[in-house]
Amino acid sequence: MLLILKDTSAFRNGDWSQIVPLPAWPGNLSSEGFVSYAWAGKDEGRYVAVINYGEDRGQCYLRLPFPELQERQLLLTDLMGSEVYHRDGGDLVQRGLYID
Repeated sequence: MLLILKDTSAFRNGDWSQIVPLPAWPGNLSSEGFVSYAWAGKDEGRYVAVINYGEDRGQCYLRLPFPELQERQLLLTDLMGSEVYHRDGGDLVQRGLYID
């Protein structure tokens, strides 16, 4: 999927950061199997890539490194599927995006 987006300016000229996955609940160590990254373009959207390297299904929270999203209602689009989600930006920055 990232190859499709390789010409997107956020990936070429934007800011990149790694996101540390947090446990979805106490005692759930499946978050250790995730690797995640974020890109923020100057005039173009925000992108998050998440990979589960674990042997099994896992869950985690990803605190998005986009403080400018606070106080906003967001529409998240899954580029690998057809799902669209409405989320509170402050919740995504403070608590994190739930991944399962």
